Amino acid sequence: MIAGEKIQLRAVEPQDLLQLLHWENSPDFFKYSEVHIPYSKALMEEYIERASEDFYSAKQLRLILCLKENEKAIGHLDLFDFNPKHARAGVSILLNAGFRGKGFAKEALQLIKTYAREQWLMHQLYCNIRLWNMESIALFESVGFVQIGVLKDWAKTREGFEDECVYQCIL
Repeated sequence: MIAGEKIQLRAVEPQDLLQLLHWENSPDFFKYSEVHIPYSKALMEEYIERASEDFYSAKQLRLILCLKENEKAIGHLDLFDFNPKHARAGVSILLNAGFRGKGFAKEALQLIKTYAREQWLMHQLYCNIRLWNMESIALFESVGFVQIGVLKDWAKTREGFEDECVYQCIL
């Protein structure tokens, strides 16, 4: 467990099944991810079983973001595309709507930056953010991520193609 002042990041547990199904299957969250197919309960149970796999083997890690005061799950933070040779990984974060704008995501990103640098000896984290997602852009910039490029026409939507910003943080 990685604990901060108001939140903690913990491993995925079996009791997270319904919340994970909600996050993965909610059309409200599809616009933030590359996944657009529903996950079955069986598939999510299998994912939870494999969630304890070693980060260095799996090259990805999902952590549940919980309130410290009552351990309520309010979101998740993912590290993905982990490359141990180059000491880098992608990072994404999702928070339930009622918990946004309260500093929880910022604290979670600060915690994972410190943990990644000190425990995994990582050199950098990166993320991709669509240009319209100003809340995420402000969040990642507030914790030291810097825009290093724009991927033109990167994401296909019903309305056409959208640009995506690439952000990087040297730890």
